[in-house]
Amino acid sequence: MMTVDTRTLAVYRKVSKKSDYVGTVSELKQVATISAVVKPVTDSVSVEMYGERIHGMLTIATTDKDTLKVGDIVRCDGADYKILSVAHYTMHDSATAERT
Repeated sequence: MMTVDTRTLAVYRKVSKKSDYVGTVSELKQVATISAVVKPVTDSVSVEMYGERIHGMLTIATTDKDTLKVGDIVRCDGADYKILSVAHYTMHDSATAERT
């Protein structure tokens, strides 16, 4: 029987707010908490696309539909990962994320 490594991840999104001084500032705001299966990226297409960057990348699969967006930040094992792409499937969403 195969065990699945399911983790609870915090999802953050950059939001702009008016600065007290001049212009606007960006800050991270937690927008969701998801349950996801997290694995290192290992497929050959991604290896061709990203090269050496692949060592700091994860594949995140979640059944929490439409939660992850490109550009979101996901905190996993104390490190922050930026969502590079999201694929929507019938039963789940799959995202590729790179360590920031």
